Amino acid sequence: MGVVYRAFDEQLRREVALKTIRNCRDIAAVGLFRKECEILVSLNHPNIVDIYDIGELVEDGEGKPYFVMPFLRGCTLDKLIQESSSRLTVGRVVEIITHTCRGLQAAHDHGVIHRDLKPSNIFVLDDDSVRIIDFGVAHLMDQLSSCGAKGTLYYMAPEQIEMRPATPLSDIFSVGVVCYEMLTRHRPFIGSTQDEVAQAILQRIPKPAFELNPAVSQTVSQVVHAAMAKQPHHRFLCVRDFAEDLQKALRNQPIERFDPKRIDPRLQRVRKALEDGDCEFANEISRRKVTCMPRYRRYAGMWIERSATRLQRNYWRARLVDSKTRSTRLLCKRSRSYYESSPSM
Repeated sequence: MGVVYRAFDEQLRREVALKTIRNCRDIAAVGLFRKECEILVSLNHPNIVDIYDIGELVEDGEGKPYFVMPFLRGCTLDKLIQESSSRLTVGRVVEIITHTCRGLQAAHDHGVIHRDLKPSNIFVLDDDSVRIIDFGVAHLMDQLSSCGAKGTLYYMAPEQIEMRPATPLSDIFSVGVVCYEMLTRHRPFIGSTQDEVAQAILQRIPKPAFELNPAVSQTVSQVVHAAMAKQPHHRFLCVRDFAEDLQKALRNQPIERFDPKRIDPRLQRVRKALEDGDCEFANEISRRKVTCMPRYRRYAGMWIERSATRLQRNYWRARLVDSKTRSTRLLCKRSRSYYESSPSM
């Protein structure tokens, strides 16, 4: 949709980046471009690209909107990942994600949801500072909810795929996916078709990051997987909390949300509900916000599902036995009545 040119500001004698639109006849694209201009002008943060100027240029008799940004020296994050750069140590990954989260938090505080956070939208400068550079499909939270599936599939949250409104928690999912890819050099959700990728995002739990990269600790892996939780309410409350817990994990500091003392009582209540045959209550408890190691959560989910299935099977088996018993009693009663009413031999 947009195209960026390297330009030179003759008045201020400096290199700049000029972004304009390819097809000015596309009304929807022009609307998104102008909205991006407005959003970037309203946001002033060290981790979000600045806007120097906005205007309209004439090309082939048609007006094209444009805005001017600083010319950034460095590269986008996707190139660093592709090159398997030695700069992307675990500590550096946490630092890049932390700076990205600060920019996102500033956007969220201004009522802006990015909706398309991905490595190509994160720029790493030569001095190792970070900028978020594209808000082309951002959404204002105070406007009417937008349920369109906007974004890049590999980084979209489950609720976006299901055409539900995006929220700041959707951005947390996306930044979690980016962090996973940086740590492992692999995307967490893959498939040969778009449908397979979508199903992977909705249903599959990726391998823990520490299994693909031994340099990643289990605690760091926990935090990243918590950000990629399928249900929004299972993620972090805000992107700032994700960054803080990521830093704690890097320093091997305790994280309250992963304390087994908070998890075990919940599992015991689920077990008791299943033993009592109350599958609905067990499911309700298991869906409440609780975070544990992804593999433990998966095993707990499997245990709950299998227990519920076993209880349902036993219930119907008991119904069947009871039905057979009643049928046998009825048959005996009818047989007795038949013999009593029959004439003597």
